[in-house]
Amino acid sequence: MRIQTGNPVRGKEFFNREKLIEQAWDLIEAGNHILLAAPRRVGKTSVMYYLMDNPKDGYTIIYLITQSVNNENEFFRRIVTDRFKPVYYALMYFMQKEYPNEYRKMGGELKQTVEEVLQKIQQLAKDYD
Repeated sequence: MRIQTGNPVRGKEFFNREKLIEQAWDLIEAGNHILLAAPRRVGKTSVMYYLMDNPKDGYTIIYLITQSVNNENEFFRRIVTDRFKPVYYALMYFMQKEYPNEYRKMGGELKQTVEEVLQKIQQLAKDYD
């Protein structure tokens, strides 16, 4: 394996930093967040990709660039829209009065999936009514 500089790497190109990965999982399992702070081009993104690509059982790693986020609402919106778009647009369907334009922003590639989510919600409403 050679050390590669340039773009973030994944898979076989990743230089495994076993101690750092172990420390990251210790923090995650203790309920903490992770902040990787280091100079440019030392592999921070590659480490995050490794954690995402190799999650422990019961964990889902979300990699989200938050550089332009300046409040909690925007942070939550980013997580929901980036990770859970079909659920987000299903929610916006039910909240069209409050957010009339948001549901219309949904792309055609999500239409079928969002409709499936809405059908599941309607079925749950019947089951628990």
